[in-house]
Amino acid sequence: MAKIFDGRKLAQKIEAGLKIPGITPCLAVVVFKDDPAGQLYARLKAEAAQRLGIKFIQSEDETIIGKWNRDDSIHGILIQRPAYRGEKFEAHWQELVNKIAPQKDVDGLKPDSAFTPATVKAVEIILAGINIPPRGGMLVIGRGMIGKALAKRLNAKSISSKDKNLEVESRKADILITACGRGNLIKTVKPGAIVIDVGWPKGDVDFARVKPIAGVITPVPGGVGPVTVACLLENLIEAVYNQLL
Repeated sequence: MAKIFDGRKLAQKIEAGLKIPGITPCLAVVVFKDDPAGQLYARLKAEAAQRLGIKFIQSEDETIIGKWNRDDSIHGILIQRPAYRGEKFEAHWQELVNKIAPQKDVDGLKPDSAFTPATVKAVEIILAGINIPPRGGMLVIGRGMIGKALAKRLNAKSISSKDKNLEVESRKADILITACGRGNLIKTVKPGAIVIDVGWPKGDVDFARVKPIAGVITPVPGGVGPVTVACLLENLIEAVYNQLL
């Protein structure tokens, strides 16, 4: 039976260690109006920001990014990613992300961003805190913007969520990281594997089926998500210091 990783507890530790600069950091977020899951995730970010005295701005206007880029009182900008809606929408989301100024891309998703992607930082921190040495390979499932960033940073093998050998490859990996936004896609893993589920708004991993097989598993919600938010705010505070220089 897998050990369930407590992301909320780790996020609290990260937040407690953050040092707020002399001015109020400000995070601005675009959320799609027809995305209830995105509205929920934005609210969780707003609540975390409030705990730290960070100003939080939210808008459904996709055209506002340029204005935010020019506003010196706004230190970080992100586009709240909705659940997977197909390749056409995915391209549109990436196009919006690429409009963010590199010094304000606190989610770290642009190629020229000044920051390590918040999700990648979260996964790295989680892996570092798991005291189970890997016996072999690491696999990232998902080749979207986040999946590619994870595979590159972690020097891991990556495959598409539509790969015909998905089940076989999932059973080989000692560390399996999913980032594709396809609910309950992964139904089996290698016995004792470390399973990091970055799926949203529901987990990519069939938690009930995989839990008895894995060694460690991150739940959704309460796993990678809270740690990612804490890493995002850490990037935001770094952005404030960078913009003060």
